[in-house]
Amino acid sequence: MVGRKFTEEKVNAEKVNAEKVNAEKVNAEKIATEMVIRRRRVARGWFGRGVIAGLFVLSFALGTPVEAQQFIRADANADGNTNLDDVVFIAAYLYADGPAPAVIDAADANDDGFVDLGDIQMILELVFLGGAFPPAPFPFPGTDPTASLVAPAPLATTSLSLPDLDVVPGADDLTLPVLLSSVDTLRAIEIALVHDPAAVVLGSFDVTNTILGIAGVEYIQQEVSNDPADPFAWLSVIADFSTPVTWHFIPGGNDLPVARLSASIPFGASAPQVSTIAFVQSVDDPPKRTVVVRTGGECRAPVTSGGAISIEVTFTRGDTNHDCLLDISDAVFAVGYLFQGGTMPPCEDAADTNNDGILNIADPIYLLNYLFQEGPAPSAPFPLPGLDPDGDALDCAVQSSCAGG
Repeated sequence: MVGRKFTEEKVNAEKVNAEKVNAEKVNAEKIATEMVIRRRRVARGWFGRGVIAGLFVLSFALGTPVEAQQFIRADANADGNTNLDDVVFIAAYLYADGPAPAVIDAADANDDGFVDLGDIQMILELVFLGGAFPPAPFPFPGTDPTASLVAPAPLATTSLSLPDLDVVPGADDLTLPVLLSSVDTLRAIEIALVHDPAAVVLGSFDVTNTILGIAGVEYIQQEVSNDPADPFAWLSVIADFSTPVTWHFIPGGNDLPVARLSASIPFGASAPQVSTIAFVQSVDDPPKRTVVVRTGGECRAPVTSGGAISIEVTFTRGDTNHDCLLDISDAVFAVGYLFQGGTMPPCEDAADTNNDGILNIADPIYLLNYLFQEGPAPSAPFPLPGLDPDGDALDCAVQSSCAGG
């Protein structure tokens, strides 16, 4: 009897202890659930208040493994907050050789696979204007659910273009306006260009007296490289960057100059040739892209048209033998070619002294008359090298090496 009674009391005690442990476990789970709900409520009204950082601790308490690439989107500096500090961090990374984000996807606020000014724009609107939340993982840490490197969707209603130019070797002080046509108002613009520095040397972008200058854009960065191994030029502008951030924008319109790009043509550039300054998807590292940014940090790819730089051959009319002198030897050279099977003139246009579009005996006679009989001077280009102002069938295969050409 005594043994049976002791056994029953032991069973009852174990049952009471089990019920107590179970009650404590249920209470702990209830507390943990309330913590999550409370944090979510705080996070809904959150902009950079530090409440999300504690979720890492909570994940360990609940036994959830934290993967190596867990992050909070738009928390670029990984401090548990999303605020102006993240904007400054991304800007420093992109434009001032600042450190890269610990998790690059965290800085990709708009989740388009790139870190660029679209992400800056999205965070500015989120923090200061009550803009849309970034895609997951946000506001809690997690892994990236989407693939990287998503090309920006084309935007047929917006275009960027450069003009075509006809130039000569040695031309300087050239200006190429970058033209914007858009039915939309924009929050930011980024331009990425490539070129051949042996043909065109680029200078810098200037927004004075452009739509960007008139709109008073608050953030402008640029870089130009004429390194033959890596030539490029980029310009990044954000309409509203300084606090207080407002709904500042770049207006739309047709053929609006957004910037002017200075350029020059090396004196030794080969001619004739056509060299293109082309818009490209991205240049430099970290990448700068050709995109326009709309509200919400949405990056779209505009229609683009690069500039064709036609480098034409220059010559001096009458300089038939191409020695940079105008004398009797030019008349002798022309006669030798016309009647004695001599060498063809390096530039037929230069040998066309009377500018009638035909090479014949009239050309050396015209030159001799000018040299010795006070006859009329050859027509342009003369006395300095230049382009033929009159289109004709004659060719000029060799660029003038004379001063001024």
